Amino acid sequence: WLYISDSKKHAIRVYNATTGAFQFEFGRPGDKEGQFNRPAGIAIQGNKIYVVDQMNFRVQIFSLTGDFYKMFGEPGSGAGYLFRPKGIGVSKEGFIFITDAEFHNFQIFDEDGNVYLFIGQLGNGPGEFSLPAGLCIDLNNNIYVVDQLNSRVKKFKFLSGD
Repeated sequence: WLYISDSKKHAIRVYNATTGAFQFEFGRPGDKEGQFNRPAGIAIQGNKIYVVDQMNFRVQIFSLTGDFYKMFGEPGSGAGYLFRPKGIGVSKEGFIFITDAEFHNFQIFDEDGNVYLFIGQLGNGPGEFSLPAGLCIDLNNNIYVVDQLNSRVKKFKFLSGD
């Protein structure tokens, strides 16, 4: 299946990745469980889909069939808060990486919303961002962050306890 966030409809649309045929959708406008206000980035790890619920300042977690599992996040101005979340990735170990365009960084959370680390600040040097957007983690735990206004993609390596 191919999952697409539809910000205008406040929903996640699911298609057959081979044929392109529409399968189903989940979500609707709102701020309750399973509702969205401008969904953005999506990540899939195992049997879960993680969705950045951008204007509700949170992440929602669902089964691959769209059943609500849990959510975390709230607006604020420090570590552990989300203000302009955009991109999301999930490591093999289950850590959740979220870019935040307001803070010019990405933060690392667990599924309960506990923050472990934040990386970055405003600028154009090493470890600095200007409106980070998309984020992807590959099978080798390399982290790729779209650094939008600096017109580049930055690569990091997530070092787990292994």
